[in-house]
Amino acid sequence: MKNKNLLLLGLLPLALGLLAGCNNNTPVDDGKDDTDITQGKTEITFQSTMGKDNQASVNRCIEDFNKTYPNITVNLSIYSGSYSALANDITSKFATDTYPDLAMVYPDAVADFIDYGKGVKLDDFMNNADYGWTKEDLADIYPAYIKEGQQYTVEGTYSLPLCKSTEVVFYDKGKINGLTLTGVNNGNAINEDYLNNLTWEEFFDVLCPAIMTQKPELIDKTNGAGQYSVLGYDSDANFFITLAEQYGYDYTSIKNGEGSCDFNNDNMKGLVKKINDYAQKGYLLTQAGTGKRTNTYFTAGQCLFSIGSTGGTKYQFSDTNPMDVGVFKLPHAGSGAKKNANILQGPSMAFLSHPKSDGKGIDTDRELASWLFYKHFTTTKWNTDWTLTTNYNPIRASVAESDDFKEANDVDAQALKTLSMLGARVNNFVPTISEYYYTSPAFKGSNACRDEVDTIIGNASKYTGTVSSDETIAAWFKTAYDASIKAMK
Repeated sequence: MKNKNLLLLGLLPLALGLLAGCNNNTPVDDGKDDTDITQGKTEITFQSTMGKDNQASVNRCIEDFNKTYPNITVNLSIYSGSYSALANDITSKFATDTYPDLAMVYPDAVADFIDYGKGVKLDDFMNNADYGWTKEDLADIYPAYIKEGQQYTVEGTYSLPLCKSTEVVFYDKGKINGLTLTGVNNGNAINEDYLNNLTWEEFFDVLCPAIMTQKPELIDKTNGAGQYSVLGYDSDANFFITLAEQYGYDYTSIKNGEGSCDFNNDNMKGLVKKINDYAQKGYLLTQAGTGKRTNTYFTAGQCLFSIGSTGGTKYQFSDTNPMDVGVFKLPHAGSGAKKNANILQGPSMAFLSHPKSDGKGIDTDRELASWLFYKHFTTTKWNTDWTLTTNYNPIRASVAESDDFKEANDVDAQALKTLSMLGARVNNFVPTISEYYYTSPAFKGSNACRDEVDTIIGNASKYTGTVSSDETIAAWFKTAYDASIKAMK
């Protein structure tokens, strides 16, 4: 993208070499006052639903950003409501040009912004020789984060990472590590190496029955049948989508520039039938199946394992029932096209275009200012600050390697059976599974597809004492598929 008004954004120093280090992870202070060489002012708004603690990190970054770009004013606007409500509020203001330049929203909202013609294609900014990301930057940022912003119905990058998390298995380490069960791990004691290499088949067909028959006392069953299990999975939709990804089966896709709903297939019906069977045997509880967050069963001792978001780590620990909580990666497919896959979730940074004040064309200065702020916000220094403040995943490998990150997540410095210990374990573990991150494409109706497969798993995981018939499962899929297709029109 060519911008004839770069002076307005203080980019002359780049051309003159006065800020030669500006593309590095840490901005260089050349000791010169840039105010006298800027020719104008540009104002942008970053809108989010974030809480006060997280706002503090953004405000610190804005203050630092202004030292390099004093002519750019960044306003942080806090919306009181959900992510979806924020997205709807933004689209409702397109006609009046009172919407933000940057917004913290989920990819499905970005897909809507693109359909309205307000989404900004970011590739020219990212790749610009003067003010884009360097090769070192791109090598430092986890590839899956960039790919997520490219999975829309149009070619190019339309969102970038901001508040990202993934899923891990939380478990009662005190009860599980060192446990010896007949037929499990070749008769050896269970350890983290075994747990980190589990297949779903090994977990559900070997480990779960061994626990239920040989060590049933490990699970608190005081709340009756159906209120305890070996595993609790907190997101039914993620369970379905992850299985489809790991086994190489179909969920959704982009075909010929349009979204496609693909999950109504025999392979996924077969996996759902297995899930239904596992739930009846007491191996599995899910949120949609019980109507209750499954981490509550885990912290009460009614589950030994709990799969949940790293962004919700604090909910996997209870001060009233403290335990030594460990973490390991999700089990993987024992067969199929893929094996390991961890869903990448959380809101992204959306960039929105605005018309010029005179109505003649797009205000490219605001777009560029937005990019420059985002780039600054995601340098190693400020992404580390953001990560340590929010506990979201770092988007750069260099964050996990930084001294501040290591010091904050020093496991040896934490007391056992505390949330701080669990947080340090999670933060140290997450970078080790970054190669397995994946995302699904976003398009009109993609959120409906997610909601519908959530219902499928909820139906499958409800405790009834009998396994549902193939006809019943097929009916679940047809209802979900029809509702998804309707939402896509």
